[in-house]
Amino acid sequence: MAIPMVGISCSADLVARSAGAGENSLKYAHLVAQAGLLPVLLMPGGGDVMSRLDGLLLAGGPDIAPWRYGSEPGADLGEVVPALDDHELELADRAQARGLPILGICRGQQLINVALGGTLHQHVSHPQWDGDPSLPAHRVEILAGTHLRRVLAVERAEVNSGHHQAVDRIAPPLRAAARSSDGLVEALEAEDLLIMAVQWHPEEMAGDAISQRLMAGFARWMES
Repeated sequence: MAIPMVGISCSADLVARSAGAGENSLKYAHLVAQAGLLPVLLMPGGGDVMSRLDGLLLAGGPDIAPWRYGSEPGADLGEVVPALDDHELELADRAQARGLPILGICRGQQLINVALGGTLHQHVSHPQWDGDPSLPAHRVEILAGTHLRRVLAVERAEVNSGHHQAVDRIAPPLRAAARSSDGLVEALEAEDLLIMAVQWHPEEMAGDAISQRLMAGFARWMES
């Protein structure tokens, strides 16, 4: 039986800066491979392999340009990379058209929400990792009745965070699957189980049980 192939969104710039926490494409590849899946890096202009993929992982990275969700740039807006926005929005559209399972991580969650018509907070104050992204930074509640609760098999989880943007208005096809104590959306999902996204960084905690259960669930979605 062929090993399921998972495309991981990235850009040459993100790979070049891969020593930065949350932007290391090799860590995402390790996370995917650890779940028994075959990681494939998807760079702009890197050739069309979408037809061969079994799933898509939208990774962390810079801020999403506010005009993508109908807003003006705020004072706290960070770096934006329009070409990366174009690349990942196209990947998300094509994955949905093919009915591929999609997993979003940090920026990936925000990108999915924007792609489906939602909006973002351009800046939030939120517990962040302090020097070591492999350590938990805060607790989230996994909401009852969600696929994520079933996959993770816990009511609460200690997770890490390295972001300043967050989901604001949730796109209509999605629902919140986890929230932090300050009310931020920490996970999104689609009822058909083709989309799951988390605001934290499982690639930085690949040995953690929560990260492993999340990826095991993603692997099962591709088999169903």
